[in-house]
Amino acid sequence: MIYHPDKNKGSGEASKIFRDITSAYEILGNIRQRKLYDSAANLNQNSSQFTTKQQPFETMYTKNDIYKTNVRSRDYNFEQWSKAHYTNVFRRHHETRQKRTRNKMNDEYAERQNSYNLLTIMVFA
Repeated sequence: MIYHPDKNKGSGEASKIFRDITSAYEILGNIRQRKLYDSAANLNQNSSQFTTKQQPFETMYTKNDIYKTNVRSRDYNFEQWSKAHYTNVFRRHHETRQKRTRNKMNDEYAERQNSYNLLTIMVFA
């Protein structure tokens, strides 16, 4: 509400900031636009990394930077991680279930064979 045009009539800078904030909210609210923005931001970040010279201590944090840090990093793709993680979890669960079923069937077969062998010994003895 600080930069709302109704609160700052005649201020061009306030209305520009308000438009920027509004477009940011629109991008954050739309998943497809957000992914496009994140991928473009990563491309811009990677390309500028090699073109600009940085001062030696420019990248170090100051005392107040801790409070300015955004918890969500654009380099971290939670959707990709969750798909990979849960795909592996479900795959392992399915493999374990199949292994248990095979072991159970093998045990039942071995018990039947033992019963048949015992019956055969009793009949021929």
